[in-house]
Amino acid sequence: MNRKFWLIIMSSILLVLSSVGWMLGCQPASNSGVGEEEDVPLAYVLPDHVRLARHRPPRAAWEPTPPDPELQIDHAGSAVHPGGYFWLIVGPVEPEDRVGTSLKTPPVFKPFSDGLRALVPVSYHEPPQTLTFNVRVFREGDEVFSETVAVEVEPREFEVQHLQVTPQLESTRTQANFQSDRKYIEKARAETHADPQWEGPFLMPVEGRFTTEFGVIRFVNDVPVGRHSGLDIAAPTGTSVMAAEAGTVRLAQELIVSGKAVIIDHGLDLFTSYLHLDEILVDVGDTVERGELIGEVGSTGFSTGPHLHWTVSIGHTPINPWLVLDAPPFESD
Repeated sequence: MNRKFWLIIMSSILLVLSSVGWMLGCQPASNSGVGEEEDVPLAYVLPDHVRLARHRPPRAAWEPTPPDPELQIDHAGSAVHPGGYFWLIVGPVEPEDRVGTSLKTPPVFKPFSDGLRALVPVSYHEPPQTLTFNVRVFREGDEVFSETVAVEVEPREFEVQHLQVTPQLESTRTQANFQSDRKYIEKARAETHADPQWEGPFLMPVEGRFTTEFGVIRFVNDVPVGRHSGLDIAAPTGTSVMAAEAGTVRLAQELIVSGKAVIIDHGLDLFTSYLHLDEILVDVGDTVERGELIGEVGSTGFSTGPHLHWTVSIGHTPINPWLVLDAPPFESD
């Protein structure tokens, strides 16, 4: 009787264990299989379909599709003229996205919020026209956005100026000397902050009398020599010259044609240049604040008298300085 009792008990236990294994969708490990599981008797192994369900699906299957980019465009001043500029904002974009345009000089796009933005100069050589170009966004090699942009460049008249200088002074204006200056200036403008360093309208860097406006068509000894790239402001030698806005000094040295020069990077490819100084009071790499003393007015290089030549440029293209004096970039009228 005892033997019969224990047989009933053992059968009941086996029945319960079998039912639990079936309910869990498990199966006993088999000693006839292959691989690591073969040496684990009495264990239960999850079925293949349960094992797969524990893994996250491929990234592309669960990540949301990024929204399509959009393009914003605006400009400084009431209209775009030769010597003016406009800006482009593209977004939203992914961190690896790349933006390209069909403009002759590619704009420098920098991160902004969830997109990218760039300042685009319009050369003072540009005639009145409808400036048409394409903006495209590429993601992992595929084009995900394309839009054709049309910017109206309105006409603008530039004054003509005739200078008479001595042969000795004129001899400084050789191609070799210009090329020497250009080498240092281009190097200084090759690096720019990703974020704007300015906080408002730019400051006139010196007090004095305006003698030559931006974009003037200049003749030296009756020979056409091109355009005037900035503002000339006459002042006595030694007059204080201030930084027009906050930024980093990228050049502080004496050049041949430009004389003693300082170039400040204000971010987003926007630079100001201060030429013909008598003294340079900053060094390359210095961080300067708006209104900080950076030099003194002089008459070094190709100069007919003490004055400051002040240039504002986007990349290597000069723009009208009055535009940033009236309002900072990305603030439209």
